[in-house]
Amino acid sequence: MVIEEFAVNASAVYSEHYASDNGTHPTETGHLIYVARRLSHQVVPLSPNVPEQTRTALLDGGARLAEAYRAFGYRGYLSADALVLPDGQVVFTEVNAQVSGSLHIYQTIAQQIVDVHAEPCRSVVEYHVPPTWAVPSFEAFLTALDDLDLRYDDVTRTGVIVSMPAIPLTPGAPVQFVFCIAFDPAVGYEVTFGRLDERFAAIPADSIDPSQHVGTTALSFSS
Repeated sequence: MVIEEFAVNASAVYSEHYASDNGTHPTETGHLIYVARRLSHQVVPLSPNVPEQTRTALLDGGARLAEAYRAFGYRGYLSADALVLPDGQVVFTEVNAQVSGSLHIYQTIAQQIVDVHAEPCRSVVEYHVPPTWAVPSFEAFLTALDDLDLRYDDVTRTGVIVSMPAIPLTPGAPVQFVFCIAFDPAVGYEVTFGRLDERFAAIPADSIDPSQHVGTTALSFSS
């Protein structure tokens, strides 16, 4: 039997860990932002505005879960997903092992390319192309990045990085892909996303299934 309770005004977070023969260690933390009960985008690392008590509870609880998996013989990466309730309590909801939807974001892009933990600190948000966008081709997206001066700049360590191939789901359809925005956490990523939204938003929001991914923040949901 599974019993669930809807947590109003909770925020979704996670801590990832690696389990080996020698023990476990944390690899990264982050935020999961849901829209209409679907994952819209995620941000790494955990915001510096998160209280230390919450951060500690997330890491300690994730470490305990990782150690339990290790004790059963599991070896590899795993993600401990949790909700932060309005009163600050951290409640774990699930563990995803073997395949992580966050590993490529933090291990390759956030940690190796952007180096988010270096000074000045940076963060990375990853979006799937919203259903309201009509991007005709990968080349058109790159052209837009050049026109808007939004390509990733390795000097400022900010800008847009395409993180997965851009392909149409059917011949002639707009391409679908995933992209990251590296940003200064003191500034945020909303302006960059908004400029891209102005460029490519061509499909009326009321013409799509509201349960699809939408690139705006809303109430968090996890199960």
